[in-house]
Parts: sequence; structure tokens; C-alpha cells
Amino acid sequence: MRNTDQQLKDIIDRSEAIKKRHANNQKTALYSLSVGFVLVLMVMTGIFAPSVLANAVETQSVHYGSLILSAGHMGYLIIAVLAFILGILVTLFCFHLNQIKKREENR
Repeated sequence: MRNTDQQLKDIIDRSEAIKKRHANNQKTALYSLSVGFVLVLMVMTGIFAPSVLANAVETQSVHYGSLILSAGHMGYLIIAVLAFILGILVTLFCFHLNQIKKREENR
């Protein structure tokens, strides 16, 4: 027969294990959702990029600026900007997850 202190310690240990399992489930769900979001974003960009290229109409024969802003290159420019923004968001997301992991380890 165990005494009350041992039973209380077991209850606290089980509670911490349940909390840890719940946090791991939340992390897994967050990782899955973020990967799914990135995949959907990439697919949508691939679907709509040709329509941007097809709808781009060159209004002037002389370009007053950069050649990359011409009508034929607009889709590539949009994809490049979206990829850059996506890279920034993924970096910030990973940095945030790293901070959360460090906070949990310090507990």
C-alpha cells in the first residue's frame, strides 16, 4: 500500500505527461496545417500564374523602366515576390517554434 505522498506524486506525474502529450499533439497539428497551407499556396500560385501571364497586355512598345516589369515577365515577378514573402514567413514561424521549444525546456 502506498502512502498519500506517493499517490500525489503519481497524480502529478500523470498530469504532466498528459499536458506534454497534449502540447505535442498541438505541435503536430500546427506543423501539419502549416505544411498544408504552404502546399495550397504553391498550387494556387501555379494555377493563377499562367492567367496573369495571359492577361498581361503590353500597352507600349517602348519600355520606360526595367525590363522585368514588362508584360511577359509580370507572372515571374509575382511568383518571385510571393516566394520571398513565403520564405520570410517560414523563417519567422521556425524562429517562433524554436522560442517555444526553449521556453518549454526551461520549465
